[in-house]
Amino acid sequence: MKLSPLATLAIFVGILLGGLAGAGAIFNHLYPAGSAKIDVVDQKVDGLTKNDERQDANLRDHGSKLSDLEKRTSANEKGLESVQRDVGVLQTQQKQTQEQIASSQAHIAALKDMTDKQADSIKSLEHDNAELRKSQETLKKETQEKLDKMRKMQETQDERIKRMERLLGLEAEN
Repeated sequence: MKLSPLATLAIFVGILLGGLAGAGAIFNHLYPAGSAKIDVVDQKVDGLTKNDERQDANLRDHGSKLSDLEKRTSANEKGLESVQRDVGVLQTQQKQTQEQIASSQAHIAALKDMTDKQADSIKSLEHDNAELRKSQETLKKETQEKLDKMRKMQETQDERIKRMERLLGLEAEN
């Protein structure tokens, strides 16, 4: 036999109140000083339990009311199905959004990697440029030194030629 949600709730409340009555009895045993107040509470719990039992009996007798509730439950279940479909759509959208985020993060990581590689290349080029400048300075100094030597050699050659011309001029005169 299938119980309606309201009947199930009434049974659950009855069990809960019975459990509270048992807890009250344990409390009275453990704390006898407050047992008078607890006895009053126990009596109220017992009264509520009896009242719940009467309500359970009345609920079973009112089948037409239960059928109305079952119709409402059916309508609620249809509404729940609609909500579940909407949740499914939202979950799909969320999954697509997460995939787009993951794709964007991968793209960002690739761009960062490319930027890091470019930065490394720039550092390497700067280092190579510094080395080339040093080499250029060294070559410039060496070239200048060679030019200075060649000028001195040329000057020396010019002086020798002038001496030779003077000697030749002197020999020609002699």
